[in-house]
Parts: sequence; C-alpha cells; structure tokens
Amino acid sequence: DLSTNLNLWWNLWNDKYVEGFQALNKWANEYVAFPGEFFRQWVRDFYQENKLYRGELVMGGRPVRLERITCPLFVVGAKEDYIAPPGCVRALIDAVGSHEKEYVELPGGHISLIAGRGASVHCWPKVSGWLAPRS
Repeated sequence: DLSTNLNLWWNLWNDKYVEGFQALNKWANEYVAFPGEFFRQWVRDFYQENKLYRGELVMGGRPVRLERITCPLFVVGAKEDYIAPPGCVRALIDAVGSHEKEYVELPGGHISLIAGRGASVHCWPKVSGWLAPRS
C-alpha cells in the first residue's frame, strides 16, 4: 500500500529499517493459499457479521461463546494496528468471562508488535512478565 512504500522510501538510508522491511515483506508474501470459499466464509463470519463477538458463531454444531472463557487472559493491542485496531482488540476484555484479565496497548503494528525491531523491548518483556507468575 501507499503508506508502506512511502515509509520505505523515507527510510532507504536506514539499513536496519530496510532489513526489517524486507524480512517482514517476505514473510507477509509467503503464505499457504486456502480455498476461496473458506476465505469468503471467514471474512463474512468474523469481519462483516462479527459473529464471534456477538455470540452467533457456530463451530462443529456448537455455539462459540466468549463469555465461557474463564482462564486468566492477557490481551495486547498495537497502537498502529490497522488490521486489528486497538479498540477492537480491547473489546475482548469485556466479552470474556475471565475474572483475571489485563489489557495493554503497545507501540507497533499488526506484525511489528511481536516480530519487529521493538518487539524485544516493548512486547515480549510485558508478555513474559505477565506469564511468569502464572507458570
């Protein structure tokens, strides 16, 4: 997309940025194709009709209910995520039945949050800090 290419253009002088861009771009474009009907159903059920959040998703003949999730839950949103915007991610906290739940919003985008240059500084210490006392 245009913003991705503009960011690359403005950072061509930065070898680390270009290296990270190339790695993520390669990863993003190496995927296993799946059947078109599956993709259409996924988009319709999860994005257009929001069936999971609304409690209308059925899998294997059984309804999927987020409020049935009762285990401790740690939810991480990425401030620059345009695929799963922070507000949508945060909504999970209110939808689950867990009593112990925490939401944090960290710098990064959809993939860079966990795999980008700043992931080892921003994301993974938070995740390991939350998991350690529960492991």
